[in-house]
Amino acid sequence: METMTDEKGNIHSLKKLIGEDGQGKLYNTGNKGIILRDAREHENDRTIYNDVKLLPLEDITNIILPGHHLLETGYVVTIPEGYSPLTGIMPADEEDATKFYVETGGLKRRLAVLTELAKTLIKLHSLPCMYGSISPARIFISNEERGVFLLYSVKMTSTMPLTRDGDDEPYTAPEARAGLASLLSDVFSFGALAQDLLTHKGICPLPDTMDELTSLLGQAQSMTLAERPKLVHIYRLLCRQLDSLLTCQGCGADYHYTAPACPFCEGKPTKAIKATIYDQINETRIDRGVKIFEFSTTRQALFNHHTDLSLFGDEIEPRIECLINISDKKLHFILKNIMSKDIVVNDEVLPHEHAMAVPLPVPIIRVEFKLFATTTRKIDLVII
Repeated sequence: METMTDEKGNIHSLKKLIGEDGQGKLYNTGNKGIILRDAREHENDRTIYNDVKLLPLEDITNIILPGHHLLETGYVVTIPEGYSPLTGIMPADEEDATKFYVETGGLKRRLAVLTELAKTLIKLHSLPCMYGSISPARIFISNEERGVFLLYSVKMTSTMPLTRDGDDEPYTAPEARAGLASLLSDVFSFGALAQDLLTHKGICPLPDTMDELTSLLGQAQSMTLAERPKLVHIYRLLCRQLDSLLTCQGCGADYHYTAPACPFCEGKPTKAIKATIYDQINETRIDRGVKIFEFSTTRQALFNHHTDLSLFGDEIEPRIECLINISDKKLHFILKNIMSKDIVVNDEVLPHEHAMAVPLPVPIIRVEFKLFATTTRKIDLVII
């Protein structure tokens, strides 16, 4: 078995090839959570990494930087437990592609991965810093949750790097191959990866309810840079699509809540709650989207990305939690950390840090609270 040694003298066994891209090969090692980047066939990136270490990446905690460098070209990194490469749910040579798509998390998991990836890239771009040629081999996804980790890229820099000769990254933008990479090159890469991931490279077409997203991802891959949308627009649309899905209890496929039945097995949808979110500013209503809550015994946050006052409130606790309990046929509301504001549930005031239960069935449950002096956030809940 081949081994490689790092700069501290640690010896690592190359157990299994788990991914390969234009920056080298990734291997599992004999140590749990430790992977190795073998870049012997590529230029030494140690100098580039020393530049990347100067970037203000402290607030982007899901970018994994190299640990020890290898005596040969490459480095060792630690992957959080419960994460595996995105390549595990990318198209391969499956006999039943649709079955594989559903069994590996379906549309819902793929949309969740892309929202987290888009959020990370937006944070990088705000520095400003590009990632440079997104590769499935450098994206690690949670086996259970929505988390996404990105491996460091040798092309990450606060300036606009030139692409190396012979670049064979799978989703590199055309202008980047010509040595003119920019933040918009990341938009192209994201659009191309998202399209492949969501459609299983065209094997599983997206439904008509996602035409707007299909169009936006196509626009992201425009040869004309000025026509590419901002990543934040793609992010918000991904969030809206993710929030509109039901999961079939028969075959496990995901589909839009407006569908009369599962398009894969014709199974009927189970009970769920539709939350219509909007702001009332004086006499004007501004729609903020729809979120679907499938019946569950776990707490689900009503105050999410639709209702956060900032785009990236990662550390902010959910302001309103909704516990849907089927056994006693009640909706339980738990108010939590809502800036000391009261909320109103069906005309009944629920003070800060209190809870209440609304017996079912009920035609509509309206939750409302003041965002600002002139703006009231309203959430209408109905069972579908």
